[in-house]
Amino acid sequence: MNSCRTYVAAVDCGTTAIKAALVDCQGGMHGLWSVLCSPAPGGEQQFEFDALKLVRAVSRCLRQAVARSQIRPCQVAAVAISSQRATIVPVDAQGAALMNAISWQDMRGSRQIRHALGGMSPSHYYRITGLQPHPVFSLAKILWMRSRLPALYKKTSCFLLLPDLLLRAWGGVDNITDFSSASLTGLFDVARLGWSALVLDVCGIDHGKLPRIAASGTIVGTMSAAAGASTGLLSGTPLVLGGGDQQCAALGAGGIEEGVATISLGTAAAPMCCTRTPCFDRRMRVTCCAHVLPGRWNIEGLQNTAGASLRWLSGIINGGEKLSPQVLREAEAVPPGADGVLFYPYLDGAAAPLWNPQATARFLGLTLAHGRAHLVRAVMEGVAMRSRQILDVFQAMGLAVLQVRLAGGGATYTGWNDIMAGVLGLPTYTASCPHASLAGAAILAAAGAGAFATIPAAAEAMAGIARRYRTSNKCAAAYDRVYRDFGRYASLRLAERVT
Repeated sequence: MNSCRTYVAAVDCGTTAIKAALVDCQGGMHGLWSVLCSPAPGGEQQFEFDALKLVRAVSRCLRQAVARSQIRPCQVAAVAISSQRATIVPVDAQGAALMNAISWQDMRGSRQIRHALGGMSPSHYYRITGLQPHPVFSLAKILWMRSRLPALYKKTSCFLLLPDLLLRAWGGVDNITDFSSASLTGLFDVARLGWSALVLDVCGIDHGKLPRIAASGTIVGTMSAAAGASTGLLSGTPLVLGGGDQQCAALGAGGIEEGVATISLGTAAAPMCCTRTPCFDRRMRVTCCAHVLPGRWNIEGLQNTAGASLRWLSGIINGGEKLSPQVLREAEAVPPGADGVLFYPYLDGAAAPLWNPQATARFLGLTLAHGRAHLVRAVMEGVAMRSRQILDVFQAMGLAVLQVRLAGGGATYTGWNDIMAGVLGLPTYTASCPHASLAGAAILAAAGAGAFATIPAAAEAMAGIARRYRTSNKCAAAYDRVYRDFGRYASLRLAERVT
């Protein structure tokens, strides 16, 4: 295969947007197209969406990207998907969804997971799965369904994750997922890289209701004629296993070496470090997941609401999901520390390092002297402060953190990048492609198609750095003071509700 003439198709199925592009073997993106999508929040911390509509929306998005790229479909060597993780879709034996997809943001399974794991200590569970027994992960959603919808649970042939559903719809003949996605279900033995027989037994879940697992970059089928018509690709185009969006983001940002932390600023944020062996925090503050790279693991501190916090605030002060350039300029003019305003980004509970699904978000320090610019800056600083706390956990575990790569939609805001660099106090770079999850999927597709001998070789050719962000000593000192205040108030439980 002549890699210079090879393109791959990549899809990123995120929480609030679907993206697709054709990507060349230097990492250049062609025909990039994006459509908004979002699960509908309901009562009782409920987030669901129509799985069939999502499959159609993803197919249309890819079709638009193919058309806009003006690249002939015969030049596309493969397609791979990066996707939000832990979202589940119960399907029947034919792969048809039996109900709405239950989003990772759905927290209804708190009680069920506590009950099901009653005989297993949280530390034992963590040492197996690398996760907290928290409702953000798939297990809680499966247990909730079994408790509340027993007839549908019984009819379920398999619990698929979103990329598994898409691959099945596009021509995959088997229910199959990848290691990185499986490792966010809460049912996966992260050291042995397989479903945990012990966790399945304790929870009473049938192993037969779970998909087969294979490595990212593996060809698992070919595009069907019907799917080719809906996506714009040729029938027979290889379907390559992609991975979880955060692991793909680390790959697409080039953050695959030890000592490099990646932070993808999307709906959620997840500071990550790549390791060659599974690593566990004795206080269980961060997760250990499988990476999309063979023989690597991803140590991660999930924040549920990063970009989601900005979007929420924009809806209140700006009447829309996107902050205007004027509001962002105003926020950049506010000094570090937002003139005393602190924000704790727990709009959907707290994940790492607190793991309290009942925690609530707070603004602290507001006075009549503060305006919208202070609120916007405080939100961006709150996410940065949380990121620093997570990187501190990494370092306490003995992991080197020498530099940071920023990616995701939030990294397109230069003001937020400046804040991240100032708060973290480390050499901070933005990825050459802000759509790092999409870039990661493209890297996996290219390696899977044989355009490169290995995934690291594909990453070296297709990922890079765009810009370094620096901060002054004065600014760093100011953020150090704010960081101390941020931690002090959190420790006093002023920013979270504890059950």
